[in-house]
Amino acid sequence: MIRFWTDAWNGDPFIDSTSMEELTLKGINPHVFISNLASQGHWNIPPDWFVWFPFLSSRLANVLAPSSDLEDEMGWKHSVSGHLALKDAYLFFAKPNLDCPWSKVIWHLNIPPSRSITVWRMFHHKLPTDDFIMKKGIPLASRCPICLADSDTFQHLLFDCNFTKSLWSWLRMKLHSNHVPSTVPDWLDSNLCLNSPQVALIHGAAVVNSLFSLWQIRNSAKYDNRKPSLKSATEWILQQVQKSGNSSSKGSFISMQDFSFIKDFKVNIIPPKSPTIKEVLWSPPSLGWLKCNCDGSFIPDISKAGCGGIFRNHSGDFTLAFAEPIRFTSSLHAEFGAVIRAMEIAILNGWNKLWVVLHPNF
Repeated sequence: MIRFWTDAWNGDPFIDSTSMEELTLKGINPHVFISNLASQGHWNIPPDWFVWFPFLSSRLANVLAPSSDLEDEMGWKHSVSGHLALKDAYLFFAKPNLDCPWSKVIWHLNIPPSRSITVWRMFHHKLPTDDFIMKKGIPLASRCPICLADSDTFQHLLFDCNFTKSLWSWLRMKLHSNHVPSTVPDWLDSNLCLNSPQVALIHGAAVVNSLFSLWQIRNSAKYDNRKPSLKSATEWILQQVQKSGNSSSKGSFISMQDFSFIKDFKVNIIPPKSPTIKEVLWSPPSLGWLKCNCDGSFIPDISKAGCGGIFRNHSGDFTLAFAEPIRFTSSLHAEFGAVIRAMEIAILNGWNKLWVVLHPNF
């Protein structure tokens, strides 16, 4: 049963325009059902209600009272059918799609998922450093296990620690970059301006493995008392980048910049694919004839079609060309439309000897 005052059966609930206290003071049951206020298609609302609550007149002006004794049921206002499906519930609570170009950098086929997950947690500030644990209400005597000079915090581990600064200086040199990122997104976004697929992969693998190595070094120093070594860290990063680079089929560009960058990481260069060259021979029509090469196309996404063609004589000399939109809803119909339009133009110009070829390459 649907309640007149508290259910959202006519936009926002009527109770939002008044209050429980006001209804109670006026002797109105706030939980009264609609079925108690309507019969045979007419509203049986006490006249005093329209005086006390003027908004009822406008809200009920275009609403027909129930005319049958069917049982009331709740409807989902965010769907056309009024029924709440699982998909509708998910879409209602799901966040809108966010543009995350950095996700393609860390979630890559040639980068181990364990490292991608660690960097993803870094991006969302979800690493269990001491400051993160203390925010959960657990008191700790915090100290950076790498430099032993400051607290073990997210910011210190990734950017302020002297060991980290040395590692980032080495990485910027290897990446041929003077930019000094101050956040994890800065490191990931610096990959987006690279054009060569192979260079972009190597760049991303270098950043991901460097961030992952910092977390591994921190844990080894904290739990295994291992002294951090910059040389060991950089050698490990180079090995991992080399594995990722050599296991990929991404190609490079023909440039000295790409060559130098890729060779710095000892990765095999994958040259770009050579363009496909297809020989096309145009056959001229017989003497006194015209040949029209035409074609049509249809774009389903925008529901638009067009056609075009070119007329040439037996010597291959240009005679006439056309290109125009047409009203068709498929590629096949658009191609037939191109042929029909070519014949119409030929008739208008008095060209009785016409050779029409649907595809323009022959």
